[in-house]
Amino acid sequence: MKIRFQIRARFIQIIALGLLGASAAQASQWGPYFEVTAYPVNRESNTGALGDMGGSFDGNAVNTESGFSFDLRNTLGVKPIEWLLIGGTYNYGNSPLKRDATDATPSLESSVKNWEAGPTLGFFLGNWRIVGSYLLAGKKTYTTKATNADGSLASDEETVNKLKSGYMITVGYSFSLSANLKIGPTLSYRMLKYKSQSKSNALDGDPSVNYTDREFSTPSVDGKLLPMVTIALNF
Repeated sequence: MKIRFQIRARFIQIIALGLLGASAAQASQWGPYFEVTAYPVNRESNTGALGDMGGSFDGNAVNTESGFSFDLRNTLGVKPIEWLLIGGTYNYGNSPLKRDATDATPSLESSVKNWEAGPTLGFFLGNWRIVGSYLLAGKKTYTTKATNADGSLASDEETVNKLKSGYMITVGYSFSLSANLKIGPTLSYRMLKYKSQSKSNALDGDPSVNYTDREFSTPSVDGKLLPMVTIALNF
Protein backbone atom coordinates (compact mmCIF):
# COMPACT_ATOMS: atom_id res chain seq x y z
CA MET A 1 0.00 0.00 0.00
CA LYS A 2 2.80 2.34 0.96
CA ILE A 3 4.65 1.57 -2.28
CA ARG A 4 1.54 2.30 -4.36
CA PHE A 5 1.07 5.63 -2.60
CA GLN A 6 4.69 6.61 -3.26
CA ILE A 7 4.38 5.70 -6.94
CA ARG A 8 1.19 7.73 -7.28
CA ALA A 9 2.74 10.72 -5.47
CA ARG A 10 5.82 10.55 -7.69
CA PHE A 11 3.62 10.30 -10.83
CA ILE A 12 1.60 13.36 -9.79
CA GLN A 13 4.82 15.25 -9.06
CA ILE A 14 6.20 14.50 -12.53
CA ILE A 15 2.96 15.64 -14.20
CA ALA A 16 2.90 18.84 -12.14
CA LEU A 17 6.50 19.69 -13.03
CA GLY A 18 5.76 19.01 -16.70
CA LEU A 19 2.75 21.33 -16.66
CA LEU A 20 4.73 24.07 -14.91
CA GLY A 21 7.54 23.76 -17.45
CA ALA A 22 5.12 23.93 -20.36
CA SER A 23 3.41 26.94 -18.79
CA ALA A 24 6.74 28.74 -18.34
CA ALA A 25 7.77 27.95 -21.93
CA GLN A 26 4.43 29.28 -23.18
CA ALA A 27 4.73 32.42 -21.03
CA SER A 28 8.11 33.19 -22.57
CA GLN A 29 6.43 33.39 -25.99
CA TRP A 30 4.24 36.41 -25.20
CA GLY A 31 4.61 39.73 -23.40
CA PRO A 32 7.08 42.60 -23.98
CA TYR A 33 9.54 42.00 -26.82
CA PHE A 34 12.76 43.73 -27.91
CA GLU A 35 15.14 42.98 -30.74
CA VAL A 36 18.21 44.67 -32.16
CA THR A 37 19.49 43.83 -35.63
CA ALA A 38 23.03 44.90 -36.46
CA TYR A 39 25.33 45.19 -39.46
CA PRO A 40 28.89 46.22 -38.47
CA VAL A 41 31.50 47.14 -41.10
CA ASN A 42 35.15 48.16 -40.83
CA ARG A 43 36.31 50.02 -43.93
CA GLU A 44 39.78 50.93 -45.23
CA SER A 45 40.14 52.51 -48.66
CA ASN A 46 42.06 55.08 -50.69
CA THR A 47 39.69 55.07 -53.66
CA GLY A 48 38.43 58.58 -52.96
CA ALA A 49 35.66 59.75 -55.27
CA LEU A 50 33.16 57.44 -56.92
CA GLY A 51 34.76 55.70 -59.89
CA ASP A 52 38.29 56.06 -58.51
CA MET A 53 39.94 52.63 -58.30
CA GLY A 54 42.57 53.80 -55.83
CA GLY A 55 46.35 53.97 -55.85
CA SER A 56 48.61 56.60 -57.42
CA PHE A 57 50.78 56.91 -60.56
CA ASP A 58 52.24 60.39 -60.00
CA GLY A 59 54.45 59.63 -56.99
CA ASN A 60 52.21 61.53 -54.55
CA ALA A 61 51.13 59.58 -51.48
CA VAL A 62 47.43 58.82 -51.07
CA ASN A 63 46.55 58.10 -47.48
CA THR A 64 43.96 55.49 -46.58
CA GLU A 65 40.56 56.47 -45.24
CA SER A 66 39.32 54.23 -42.43
CA GLY A 67 36.38 53.94 -40.07
CA PHE A 68 34.08 51.52 -38.24
CA SER A 69 30.47 51.71 -39.40
CA PHE A 70 27.33 50.23 -37.91
CA ASP A 71 23.67 49.95 -38.83
CA LEU A 72 21.26 49.22 -35.96
CA ARG A 73 17.58 48.37 -36.47
CA ASN A 74 15.77 48.28 -33.13
CA THR A 75 12.22 47.05 -32.51
CA LEU A 76 10.29 47.31 -29.24
CA GLY A 77 6.77 46.01 -28.81
CA VAL A 78 4.46 43.48 -27.24
CA LYS A 79 3.36 39.99 -28.26
CA PRO A 80 -0.31 39.75 -27.21
CA ILE A 81 -0.23 36.18 -28.49
CA GLU A 82 2.77 34.02 -29.26
CA TRP A 83 2.68 34.50 -33.06
CA LEU A 84 1.96 38.26 -33.28
CA LEU A 85 4.12 41.34 -32.57
CA ILE A 86 2.81 44.91 -32.38
CA GLY A 87 5.25 47.75 -31.73
CA GLY A 88 7.58 50.32 -33.21
CA THR A 89 10.99 50.49 -34.85
CA TYR A 90 13.84 52.98 -34.49
CA ASN A 91 16.84 52.64 -36.81
CA TYR A 92 20.19 54.36 -36.36
CA GLY A 93 23.35 54.16 -38.45
CA ASN A 94 26.72 55.89 -38.53
CA SER A 95 29.48 55.53 -41.14
CA PRO A 96 32.50 57.69 -40.24
CA LEU A 97 35.73 57.95 -42.24
CA LYS A 98 39.01 59.63 -41.32
CA ARG A 99 42.18 60.30 -43.34
CA ASP A 100 45.44 62.09 -42.52
CA ALA A 101 46.77 64.88 -44.72
CA THR A 102 49.65 64.62 -47.18
CA ASP A 103 51.46 67.33 -49.14
CA ALA A 104 49.11 66.67 -52.07
CA THR A 105 45.82 65.85 -50.31
CA PRO A 106 44.05 67.36 -47.29
CA SER A 107 43.01 65.41 -44.22
CA LEU A 108 39.41 64.22 -44.14
CA GLU A 109 36.78 63.68 -41.48
CA SER A 110 33.40 62.62 -42.83
CA SER A 111 30.34 60.73 -41.68
CA VAL A 112 26.98 59.56 -42.92
CA LYS A 113 24.38 59.29 -40.16
CA ASN A 114 20.79 58.19 -40.53
CA TRP A 115 17.74 57.49 -38.41
CA GLU A 116 14.20 56.36 -39.16
CA ALA A 117 11.18 55.49 -37.03
CA GLY A 118 7.71 54.03 -37.49
CA PRO A 119 5.13 51.41 -36.46
CA THR A 120 5.88 47.69 -36.74
CA LEU A 121 3.90 44.48 -37.19
CA GLY A 122 5.47 41.03 -36.97
CA PHE A 123 4.51 37.38 -37.30
CA PHE A 124 6.19 34.31 -35.78
CA LEU A 125 6.11 30.66 -36.78
CA GLY A 126 8.31 28.54 -34.55
CA ASN A 127 11.81 29.98 -34.79
CA TRP A 128 10.99 31.94 -37.96
CA ARG A 129 9.79 35.53 -37.99
CA ILE A 130 8.82 38.14 -40.55
CA VAL A 131 8.61 41.76 -39.39
CA GLY A 132 7.44 44.77 -41.38
CA SER A 133 7.79 48.47 -40.52
CA TYR A 134 6.37 51.58 -42.15
CA LEU A 135 8.85 54.42 -41.65
CA LEU A 136 7.18 57.79 -41.10
CA ALA A 137 10.06 60.02 -40.00
CA GLY A 138 13.80 60.15 -40.47
CA LYS A 139 16.88 61.96 -41.72
CA LYS A 140 20.14 61.19 -43.47
CA THR A 141 23.04 63.54 -42.69
CA TYR A 142 26.34 63.74 -44.55
CA THR A 143 29.11 65.87 -43.05
CA THR A 144 32.60 66.39 -44.40
CA LYS A 145 35.51 68.50 -43.22
CA ALA A 146 38.89 68.60 -44.98
CA THR A 147 42.00 70.36 -43.68
CA ASN A 148 45.13 71.16 -45.67
CA ALA A 149 48.60 70.22 -44.46
CA ASP A 150 49.19 73.87 -43.40
CA GLY A 151 46.11 73.82 -41.13
CA SER A 152 43.76 75.80 -43.39
CA LEU A 153 40.27 74.51 -44.13
CA ALA A 154 39.76 72.98 -47.56
CA SER A 155 36.05 72.22 -47.07
CA ASP A 156 33.40 72.16 -44.34
CA GLU A 157 29.95 71.05 -45.48
CA GLU A 158 26.78 69.41 -44.17
CA THR A 159 23.94 67.95 -46.23
CA VAL A 160 20.68 66.70 -44.67
CA ASN A 161 17.96 64.74 -46.47
CA LYS A 162 14.51 64.61 -44.81
CA LEU A 163 12.50 61.40 -45.13
CA LYS A 164 9.23 61.34 -47.06
CA SER A 165 8.36 57.71 -46.37
CA GLY A 166 9.86 54.25 -46.32
CA TYR A 167 9.41 50.68 -45.32
CA MET A 168 11.48 47.80 -44.01
CA ILE A 169 10.92 44.04 -44.14
CA THR A 170 13.02 41.57 -42.18
CA VAL A 171 12.98 37.77 -42.31
CA GLY A 172 14.99 35.84 -39.76
CA TYR A 173 15.56 32.60 -37.91
CA SER A 174 16.40 32.47 -34.20
CA PHE A 175 18.34 30.05 -32.02
CA SER A 176 17.50 30.00 -28.29
CA LEU A 177 20.28 30.92 -25.88
CA SER A 178 17.86 30.73 -22.94
CA ALA A 179 14.11 30.77 -22.33
CA ASN A 180 13.98 34.51 -23.07
CA LEU A 181 17.06 35.24 -25.19
CA LYS A 182 17.55 34.36 -28.85
CA ILE A 183 20.08 35.08 -31.61
CA GLY A 184 20.09 34.38 -35.32
CA PRO A 185 20.67 35.50 -38.91
CA THR A 186 18.38 38.02 -40.59
CA LEU A 187 17.81 39.37 -44.08
CA SER A 188 16.63 42.97 -43.95
CA TYR A 189 15.39 45.05 -46.88
CA ARG A 190 14.89 48.77 -46.35
CA MET A 191 13.58 51.26 -48.92
CA LEU A 192 13.70 55.01 -48.18
CA LYS A 193 12.44 58.02 -50.15
CA TYR A 194 13.56 61.53 -49.17
CA LYS A 195 11.43 64.58 -49.94
CA SER A 196 13.74 67.55 -49.29
CA GLN A 197 17.31 68.60 -48.64
CA SER A 198 19.12 71.20 -46.52
CA LYS A 199 22.74 72.14 -47.17
CA SER A 200 25.33 74.40 -45.58
CA ASN A 201 28.87 75.30 -46.62
CA ALA A 202 30.99 77.08 -44.01
CA LEU A 203 33.43 78.36 -46.65
CA ASP A 204 30.95 79.57 -49.26
CA GLY A 205 27.96 81.89 -48.70
CA ASP A 206 26.48 81.28 -52.14
CA PRO A 207 22.72 80.51 -51.80
CA SER A 208 23.11 77.72 -54.34
CA VAL A 209 25.13 75.75 -51.78
CA ASN A 210 23.33 77.02 -48.66
CA TYR A 211 19.61 76.29 -48.47
CA THR A 212 16.95 74.79 -46.18
CA ASP A 213 14.28 72.18 -46.95
CA ARG A 214 14.57 72.46 -50.71
CA GLU A 215 12.01 70.07 -52.24
CA PHE A 216 13.31 67.43 -54.64
CA SER A 217 11.72 67.39 -58.08
CA THR A 218 12.66 63.69 -58.11
CA PRO A 219 12.84 62.13 -54.61
CA SER A 220 16.17 60.76 -53.43
CA VAL A 221 15.84 56.97 -53.16
CA ASP A 222 17.93 54.63 -51.01
CA GLY A 223 17.12 50.90 -50.95
CA LYS A 224 19.29 48.05 -49.74
CA LEU A 225 19.13 44.34 -48.81
CA LEU A 226 21.55 43.37 -46.05
CA PRO A 227 22.47 40.15 -44.22
CA MET A 228 22.41 41.01 -40.51
CA VAL A 229 22.46 39.46 -37.03
CA THR A 230 19.55 39.78 -34.59
CA ILE A 231 19.45 39.45 -30.81
CA ALA A 232 15.91 39.16 -29.41
CA LEU A 233 14.62 39.31 -25.83
CA ASN A 234 11.21 38.30 -24.47
CA PHE A 235 10.71 39.85 -21.05
